[in-house]
Amino acid sequence: MNKLVLIVLAAVIGAAIGYAGLNYIENQRIAAAQLEIMQKQQAATDAEAAKRKKMIDDFGKALAN
Repeated sequence: MNKLVLIVLAAVIGAAIGYAGLNYIENQRIAAAQLEIMQKQQAATDAEAAKRKKMIDDFGKALAN
């Protein structure tokens, strides 16, 4: 009976460790996807800022002429 308890305990602990590992992997996948989205948003923001800067520079040149 004592060995059975130890075997069941080991199985429960093993399952908990396995679940924690899978949860960690899933969290890393989600974090990577979020980072990718943030990088795309930043690139879009940078492109928009560059476009606005060019418009302002062109307007300044037009006023100077």
